[in-house]
Amino acid sequence: MEGYLHSADPLYIHKEDEMTTLADLRSEHVLPLFSWVPNEATRLLVEKNAVPLVGVIYYRAYGVAQNFTFYLATENGEMAQHKPVEGSKTIHDVIFDADESRQRIAAVLGIESDQIGLSEGDEKYENNMENCCVRWKFLYLDIEKFEVARKSKRVSIVAEEGTNSPIQRWVAPNAVRIRNAGFDFDIKTAKLQFVAKHNNSIEYVTDTGIKVFDNRRSHVGFSDGGIYGTGKMEPTIIREDCLREFLYAIWRGHKAKRSADKETERLRDYAGWALERLALNADEVARKEGRIIAQGIELLYGEPFVPAVEMFGEWYTRHGHVSSWNKRMLLRDTGNRDALKEEDNKLVERYVVLND
Repeated sequence: MEGYLHSADPLYIHKEDEMTTLADLRSEHVLPLFSWVPNEATRLLVEKNAVPLVGVIYYRAYGVAQNFTFYLATENGEMAQHKPVEGSKTIHDVIFDADESRQRIAAVLGIESDQIGLSEGDEKYENNMENCCVRWKFLYLDIEKFEVARKSKRVSIVAEEGTNSPIQRWVAPNAVRIRNAGFDFDIKTAKLQFVAKHNNSIEYVTDTGIKVFDNRRSHVGFSDGGIYGTGKMEPTIIREDCLREFLYAIWRGHKAKRSADKETERLRDYAGWALERLALNADEVARKEGRIIAQGIELLYGEPFVPAVEMFGEWYTRHGHVSSWNKRMLLRDTGNRDALKEEDNKLVERYVVLND
């Protein structure tokens, strides 16, 4: 943003370090906006030590448009954001329904809606022969009241700067998960690689770096430990059954790439047997062993990444069980604005949880 907003302009915010507290968020990001607007309402906000919870601030100057968006996110993924009025596209349009947003904020924080304040307005001024204006509408709460409310729900304020997508993001006071996130993931076209096996999920990663946790728990049958099993029948759950069927398909089934050379085929059979035993007959598989399993799958399958529909079953169904998935993101503070790179515009962790 340097070059768009000048250091002498009150809306220019220089950020040397990551901000992790509400006090930092307020002093470094919020107060410069409040103090700049010569309005009784905003001066009152400064005196009240208030923080914006949900809403927007539109800034227009020096031939550029810049938006500041505030919303709430909880540790379990719940969010409270303003919903733009349909058809609202310009700075002059109605921004959002404050009453509707106030009710959602109150529900997230577990407080009465009448405790939540509203500030809105617009100001125009001329600076260096440039016509500048700012318009804002946001719901706020005294910072001390917010601290009390947010601790029980583990709520954070997320502040984003950018017109179409964030070029800078602040999260205070702690990292939060966002469910049903907007990153690019299509289970019908995604490709996966085995990573590890946990006691309640099997972890994969896509070729674009998105983590996928197969957390399906339904019992779908019984297994005696594979083709060279122990003879003791154990119940199987859907996430392991899908992996078992895929491994068998590339080992001895319809996807197996057999060799005419008997010695090669014998070694391939040993590899398939060891792969199935290592991947399925342990409560947990660490990432070190997971890399061996991933390399074994690549050896038998022929490619490092497998289509998700092959790993999870076509259209992610198996034995009549229809699976669902939640996209999630883990929001953290981004880095220094003076050293912004493309990866800073993305969230730190992107992952998908597959459920039944």
